[in-house]
Amino acid sequence: MARNWNNIHVQTAAGSITGSIQKICAGHASNTVTITSWKTGNFKSLIYNDGTTADVTGSQNELGAQGTDDITVAANSCIEGPFMAIHGNGNTVLVYHNGIANTVDD
Repeated sequence: MARNWNNIHVQTAAGSITGSIQKICAGHASNTVTITSWKTGNFKSLIYNDGTTADVTGSQNELGAQGTDDITVAANSCIEGPFMAIHGNGNTVLVYHNGIANTVDD
């Protein structure tokens, strides 16, 4: 199976990540990762054509679903996207993506 991502981002603090997220993996052999909020869909940009800033759920992006139910990624495991935004609990997470638009630590 061909990979569908071009970059890897390592997040080690609690916080949010916005972008074209293709896969999320627990980054430690014995710690789970908890995704506390999430948005799925096709991410394109946080900037409209006229240069104004858009919300991640703005009309240029294609929102699939969103929620605040915890998603637990077990140690040594991954979940497939696509995600447009996630918020993690602070355990090390590997984010496979095609472009990160924004990261914000809590």
